[in-house]
Amino acid sequence: MGMAEPMLSLTVGTLEIPFLVDTGATWSTLTTALPANMMSNQSVQVRGFSGTSTSLPKTKPLQVHNDIQTVLHSFLIAPQAPLNICGRDLLMKMGVSILCSPDGLTLTWLSGQQRIRISGYTEGMYLLQTGQDETVDIYWGLLNDDQPHTPQTLELFQQWAPWIRALAPYAPPADPYHVTLFYDVGGDITYYDTFQSELQDTQWEVQTNGLYCGPEGVAAPVTLTPQQYSWYKMDETAAPHMSLALHPKHEAKQLGPMVKRANAATDWVQTQIPDVMFSISTNTYHIRATHIETVTMEHQLLPRHHGCEDSDHPDSIAMLESLPDVLWSQGPDDVGFVDQPQVSFNMATPEPIWVPQYRHKPEAMASLDKTIQALLQAGVLEQCQSDWNTPILPVPKKEPGQYRMAHDLRAINAALATSTIPVPNPYTTLSELGPDMKWFTCIDLANAFFCVPLAEHCRDVCAFTHRGIQYRYSRLPQGFALSPGLFNQALRRSLESCNLPEGSILSQYVDDLLVGGTTPETCLNATKAVLECLANAGYKVSRSKLQCCRTRVTFLGRVVTQGSTGMSASHRSTILSHTKPITVRDMLTFLGLAGYSRQYIPDFVGQTQPLRDMVKSLGMRNLSGVLSWTVEAEQAFIAVKQALATAADLSRPDYSLPFFLDVSETDTLVNGVLFQKKEEGRAVLMYLSIPLDLIEKRQPQCTRHVAGLTKLVQKTAHLVAGYPLHILTTHGVVAYINSQMFTLTPLRQRRIHKVLTAPHITYTHQGVNMAEGMLEGPPHECAEKVATQEKVRPDLLATPIPGSWNLWTDGCGYRADTGEIRAGYAVVQETTGETDEFWTVAAKEVKQNPSAQKAELLAVIAALELAEGREVTIYSDSAWVVSAAHVDIPHWKQAGYVTSSGKPVKHQSELMKLEAAIHKPTKVAIVKCKGHQKGDTLVSRGNDAADKAAKKAAGYTEPGNMMILDSNVPWEPIPTGDELRQIQDKATPEEKSMWLAKGASSDSQVWVSKTGRPVLPMSLARAVLEEAHTVAHVGKLQMMRNLKQWWHPFMLPLAVDFISQCQVCHTQNVAKAFKVAPGKFPLPSCHGEHIQIDYTDMIDQIRKYRYLLVVVDRYSGWVEAIPTFKEDARSVCKMLINHWIPQHGFPRRVHSDNGSHFTSKTLQWVEQALGLRHSYGSVYHPASQGQVERMNQFEGQTSEN
Repeated sequence: MGMAEPMLSLTVGTLEIPFLVDTGATWSTLTTALPANMMSNQSVQVRGFSGTSTSLPKTKPLQVHNDIQTVLHSFLIAPQAPLNICGRDLLMKMGVSILCSPDGLTLTWLSGQQRIRISGYTEGMYLLQTGQDETVDIYWGLLNDDQPHTPQTLELFQQWAPWIRALAPYAPPADPYHVTLFYDVGGDITYYDTFQSELQDTQWEVQTNGLYCGPEGVAAPVTLTPQQYSWYKMDETAAPHMSLALHPKHEAKQLGPMVKRANAATDWVQTQIPDVMFSISTNTYHIRATHIETVTMEHQLLPRHHGCEDSDHPDSIAMLESLPDVLWSQGPDDVGFVDQPQVSFNMATPEPIWVPQYRHKPEAMASLDKTIQALLQAGVLEQCQSDWNTPILPVPKKEPGQYRMAHDLRAINAALATSTIPVPNPYTTLSELGPDMKWFTCIDLANAFFCVPLAEHCRDVCAFTHRGIQYRYSRLPQGFALSPGLFNQALRRSLESCNLPEGSILSQYVDDLLVGGTTPETCLNATKAVLECLANAGYKVSRSKLQCCRTRVTFLGRVVTQGSTGMSASHRSTILSHTKPITVRDMLTFLGLAGYSRQYIPDFVGQTQPLRDMVKSLGMRNLSGVLSWTVEAEQAFIAVKQALATAADLSRPDYSLPFFLDVSETDTLVNGVLFQKKEEGRAVLMYLSIPLDLIEKRQPQCTRHVAGLTKLVQKTAHLVAGYPLHILTTHGVVAYINSQMFTLTPLRQRRIHKVLTAPHITYTHQGVNMAEGMLEGPPHECAEKVATQEKVRPDLLATPIPGSWNLWTDGCGYRADTGEIRAGYAVVQETTGETDEFWTVAAKEVKQNPSAQKAELLAVIAALELAEGREVTIYSDSAWVVSAAHVDIPHWKQAGYVTSSGKPVKHQSELMKLEAAIHKPTKVAIVKCKGHQKGDTLVSRGNDAADKAAKKAAGYTEPGNMMILDSNVPWEPIPTGDELRQIQDKATPEEKSMWLAKGASSDSQVWVSKTGRPVLPMSLARAVLEEAHTVAHVGKLQMMRNLKQWWHPFMLPLAVDFISQCQVCHTQNVAKAFKVAPGKFPLPSCHGEHIQIDYTDMIDQIRKYRYLLVVVDRYSGWVEAIPTFKEDARSVCKMLINHWIPQHGFPRRVHSDNGSHFTSKTLQWVEQALGLRHSYGSVYHPASQGQVERMNQFEGQTSEN
C-alpha cells in the first residue's frame, strides 16, 4: 500500500468535506456541483487536471470552518478533478504555515494550533497539538557536511565524543550544523534584500577555535572577519558559534551566551589532558584546536520561534539567587504585608446590606475550606459577628476538583459613597517606553490586594458566611470596586524610594510592573532594585510568572518588544476561536473582547456596526434576547475575527520625530491612522475609529470632517502629548471653523476651534492618506462647498425670481365644534381679470392626521408639483416649511430623518416628498412672507387670498359677533340738551373757571369747547368713562376714540386713571413689570465670612478631570480652584468638608448661582448639618455673582492661550 495523501477536513457551509492539500494549486476546487443560489455568474479560465485550458464556474463566498477559525472563500467547481483541492488561495487566507518533516506534514494556523499528519500508511491519521511559535526568518551559514571529507570541526567532535559523553548526557541539536548570523522576528526587508542579492548561496570560510563543553551543551566558537562580522546581527548576549550538542535540560538558544561567557573568561587552567583547558567561573572545558570550515549562506523561514526572546537573560539566574527568599511567593495562599496606613472608605447609607449565602457542592465547599483556613492563618481573614453579609462562590480552576474563592461584592460596590479611584490607562502605560528600550522585565505580584491593611471600622462591610461562621477581611478584599485604585496608590508609595539606574524605566499598572532598559546590564540592575524594594516593603512576587530581562515579554495581554507592542498569541487565539454569539450578553462579551484591541485594525466601528445593530434592535439591557443573524452580520463577525487574528504590531512613539494623522470620514463615523515616519517606512502607532453623534451625522461633509477630526485629535492627545502633529486633509479646516457657513452651534464651534487650532498642529494637503475609506478630492474651500451642499438643490433661491410664475400657499388647522381637528391647504395664483385678482389652482382638505403644520407643508408640495418644468416663485408664511426646504432637509436626510434623540422627525414622508418635489421646476424660489398682513402689496394680497382659500378647503367659517342686552340691568342713556346743561350748571365755580381758562364757552344750550364738543362735567365723568371702557375693557387709545364726542381738558389722564382702577383689567391683562432695584449683599467684615462658588467647564479632560470648582473669598479676593470629575453637588460637599473648612474655617454665607448642583437636597442637607447659610444670585444674571464669574472668564482666556 502506498503513502497516504495529505488530506485536510474542512467544513464548507454545513458540510464536512475532505480536501487534498496542494500548495501548487492556484485555486481551491470542489468536485460536487452546488445549488444555483450558491453559484456566482463568474467563471475562471484554468489549466490543470487534463493539461488543457478550461473554464470553470465560481461559487459565491462560502463559510469555511477549520475548527479554529471561519473565513469566507469562493471555490471553483471542477467535476473532472479526482479530489477536492485546498489550494494556495485558501491556505493563504487561513494564514496556514506548512512544514514538511520526517514526522509528517504540519499545518500551523494563525492561532498557533497545529494539525500534524503522522507519516505512515493509514489514511486520515491526524494529531492535534498546540504550539505558540510563529514563523521567523533565520539567516545562517550552513556547514557543508556532504563533501567527500568530513569537516574538521565535526571530526574533532567525533574524536572527543566518548569523553564528552562522559561529562553529561548530551544529545544532537534539532537543526543542521550552522553558524547563525541573524534571527529576524520583525521582518527586516533591507537585510533580506541585501542578503538575497549579495550572500544567498555563496560560501564563506570561517575559523573555528576548538570546542566548548559546558553545562548547556557543546559548541564550536567561531571567529569572523570584520567584513563577515558586519552581517552578524544577533544580540549582544551571544557570540558566533556552531552548535554541536545540547544538554537535555537546556536549549540551543543558551549556547550563544555560553560561548560569550567562555570567550570572556580569564581563569582558564590547563588540565591533565593535553589541549584541554578548564574555567572554574563558567564551569566549561575548552578543547583547543583551530580549523577553517566552509559554510553556505542560506535564508530559512522556520515555522517556530528560536526562543531567545522568550527566555530570561543568562545573568538573571545569579541576580535572582542573590535576592531574599522572603520575596518569593511559596504558593497560592502565601500573602505579604505592607506596613502602610490602613485604608478606609465610606458607604452611602448607614443601613447594613445583607445578602444571604447560598449552598454549594460538597467538593466546592471542601476547596473553600482550604482557602479560608489558609487566609485565616495569613491574617487576611478573621472571624466576626457583622450586620453586613454578601455571598461567596467557588469558581472552577483548570485542575479537576479545584476551585477559587470569589466574593460577590456587587451590592456593596453599588452602595459606596467614596468615588472610585482611577487606575492608569494601560495604553498610556505602554507608550511611556522609549524606542531605545530593548530589554524588559515583567513582575507579577502574588495576592497583591491582600497585602494592604484595611481600617477597623470598614472591615464588617465586606463580611461573608461560610459553614455558619462569619468572616471579615483585615486586608483589601478582591472584587471590591475600590481595591485596584487603593492598591495602585499603595504600591506607588512603596516604589517612591526605589532608585533606578540611568537608561531604565518603571511602568506600573495596579499589581503588574514592567521594567525597561537600554542594555541587559541596565535592565538587570533596575530589576534587582525594584525587587529589593518590593521585598523590603513586604510584597510577594510570583517567581513562576516572572519574565526577567528579555527582549520580548507579555504585559497586560500585549507582547512588548523594542519599539513595538503587539497582541499576544493567546489573545488572538481567544478571538479567533470565539463561538458565534447567541444572545445579547454573548455579543457584548465578544465586542468587549474585540474592543480591547480595536486600535490594531482600521475601521473597527464600521466593521462591527452590523453586530451592534443586532444588539440595538433588541436593547442593550435585554441580555437574554436571542440575536437574529443576517448574512451581513455573519460576514462582519468573520471579518472582525480575521482582521484581529492577523493584525500587525503597533509601534510605540518616538518623541524625537513628529506625528502624522491621516483622517477620513463617512456619513456615520470617522477613521484615522496615527503614525510616524522612520527610515524603514511609516510606523503605525494606532488605528482610530469613532462614531459621529446624531447631530454631527446630519451635517455637511466638511462639518462632519471637522467634527470627526476633533474627536481623533482628542483621542490621540495622550500619545501626542503636545508634540508636533501634521494632519493630512483636503479641507481648509481653520478657515472653515471661523467662517459664517460653519453649521454647528456656537458652543461646539468654540470647543472645536480650541482643539484644532492648538499651536502644535499643522495641516497639509500633500501625501498618501492611509485612513480607511478616504474620500478622494482636491483641496477646497469648505465654506463655498457647504454653501452648495447645504441646499436640496444648488440653485434653490430664497428671493423672488423676476418674470416667474408666482404662487401663494397657505394651510389652515382648527378644532371644530365636535372636538376633532380639521385642516386644509390651498394654492392660489395671480390673475389679470378685472373682477378676480387671485384664483385657486389647488385646494384640498387633509384627512389623515390633520394639523396646520402638515397643511402648510402639503401646500408647498402641491405648488412645486404644479410648477413642474417651469420657473416658479412660491410664497409661504410658514417659517418652519421655508426653513425645512432651505436648511433642515439636507440635515435630516443625512441623519436618516431622525432627531438628535433618535426619534423620527414629524411628517417624515411629507418631508421626503418635499425634497423630491423641489427638483421638479426648472428654476425655483421658496420665499417667506409675513402672514395675516393687511396691505395693498401683491405679496400681502396673495397671502390673504391663499389664507381664505385654505380656510374654505378646511371648512372653516368666521365666527359672527353678537351683543346681547341684559334685561335685568337697567340702562340709562347719557343725558343731552337741557338735562346736560342742568348738570353742567351744578359744577363748582372752580371747575367752570378751569373750563373758561382752557377755551370753553357757554352758549344758550350747553357748555362746549372750541371745536364745538360738549364739556364733560366731573359729576357725569364716571358714567361716560364706564360706558367708553367697560363694554370690551379697551385700552386708553380705543377709549379716547370712544370719547371723541366729549371734551375735557384732562380727558386722557381721566381715562388712564379709570383703567388703572378697573379690577377686570387688573386680573386679566398683562401688566407692565415694575423694575426692581438691584439688590446688594452686605460687605463682609473679615476673611472667610462670605465665599462665592461656581463651576467652570475646561472642555478638555486631563486625567479624567474636566471641571474646576472655583471658590472666591469676597473679603480678600483669594481664589482657589479644585479640579473635579463631575459638575455635581457631591464634589461641592467634598470641597467644603475636606478642603475649605479645614483650611479656612466655617463661612457664614455661601453664595452661588441657581444650578442644580448648588440647589440639590444633598448639598442643602450637608450645609444644614454644618450650619452654613446658602444664598443664590438672580436667575440669568451672572453679575449677581460677579467676582467668581470674572475669575471663570480669566481662567477660560488663560487656558485658551
